Amino acid sequence: MSSWKSFDNIDKGESCYIFGNGPSIKWFDLSHFKDKIAISTGQLHYHKDCGKLKNIKYFSLVEPWFFVSNFPRTILDTNRKHSELIRSLKPIVDDYKDFIQNHKDRHFFINLSNMFSLKGKHIHYVWKTLPKIRNNVDKSLIKYDLFSGSFYAALTLAYFMGFSDVYLVGFDAMTIEPVRNIRFYEFGKGEVGQNKPGDDELLNLFKNEMNIYTISNKGKSKNVINIDYKEYTKTKPQYKENHEIMDDYYLKLIK
Repeated sequence: MSSWKSFDNIDKGESCYIFGNGPSIKWFDLSHFKDKIAISTGQLHYHKDCGKLKNIKYFSLVEPWFFVSNFPRTILDTNRKHSELIRSLKPIVDDYKDFIQNHKDRHFFINLSNMFSLKGKHIHYVWKTLPKIRNNVDKSLIKYDLFSGSFYAALTLAYFMGFSDVYLVGFDAMTIEPVRNIRFYEFGKGEVGQNKPGDDELLNLFKNEMNIYTISNKGKSKNVINIDYKEYTKTKPQYKENHEIMDDYYLKLIK
């Protein structure tokens, strides 16, 4: 349960990318994001160019009960709708499980509820808070469920590992305006949504400890520092549809 204590300030003072699943990734050439250590929070391995990103050292998938087989999950997961949803995603669950087993040179952070379903030295179980309390900032984080969603889970890992600068890629719903409501592996550019990225107490705590940027395609941000993709990479964004950046195997999987 506490195997990730050893990651305390392991990357102190370094910069990192954190990858999400947002549609802005469809405009980006991932080869521009190979110069820093990276954390992936979703299904970036669906992308054809993910294999080129050897800098992704850490993968975070904090969905509870995700890897637990159907029968015990229906007993242990008190949220029946959630359990049925995971049951319907079984091909995706199996694919991610294979991905974990085939990449033992990377580190995977998964919800504690999955501890009897996945084992290995490269697998680390997370639950609600930090594995140890080191300072007053850590104490202030105790009241939060730090692993209730992928966005804050990744920021928690980056903070605990000691990163000083965080560059978010593909966190459209959490940091970029206008918000679009699809993921990069889905078809289309998505509709502009009405919701606005939040600027809450927890995010501000992390902003006091790390410089947090988001990379967008002609977007803006009210809660973190926005950097335009063209300005950052010195190249023009070029839109590619999901079938151009994904193999047929993954296109069929998400259907």
